[in-house]
Amino acid sequence: MTIYSYRAVQVIDVSNPAAPSIVGTYRNTTTLNGASEIKVSGNYAYVSAYARDSINVIDISNPINPTFVTELRDATVLNGVRDITISGNYLYASAYLNNSIAVIDISSPTAPALITNISGGSYSLTNPRDLDVSGNYLFMTSYTDSALNVADISTPSSPTYVTKIVNNGSAPNMNAPDGLFLL
Repeated sequence: MTIYSYRAVQVIDVSNPAAPSIVGTYRNTTTLNGASEIKVSGNYAYVSAYARDSINVIDISNPINPTFVTELRDATVLNGVRDITISGNYLYASAYLNNSIAVIDISSPTAPALITNISGGSYSLTNPRDLDVSGNYLFMTSYTDSALNVADISTPSSPTYVTKIVNNGSAPNMNAPDGLFLL
């Protein structure tokens, strides 16, 4: 769980759903400034920090003592980073204030590397928000454009535009149960 104003990541034991408990906390008032989304891959938690324009990597192999590994910070490409999703060795991050989606190679968690940026062209990505991956496709919502964009990510270093749907209302949040997207 991330806590935006507390600038922390908390590990919560839910093995007993009737009595969840906090077992570990990592707090950093600088690197986790605006912590907004968290995804786990293996022993690592990846945390977007909106106000810091960064992705933090936290080692959670010892849940009682989560530890900071590294931060990928880019005030342009990750400007206003919000949602993140992971597919294989790649993390996708919506940069709300940069109107783009960053593609990051996380095959080495100690050295995440920005490999490309999805923006412009046929995409409608003004203020992108939610992301989801299904198979070889990345689905991206755009708040201002009221759009759902689709990219083929079978080659993550070179995503290709597939299509988009623009509706009459905003598309701030997305949920994708069983192949149906709820906007």
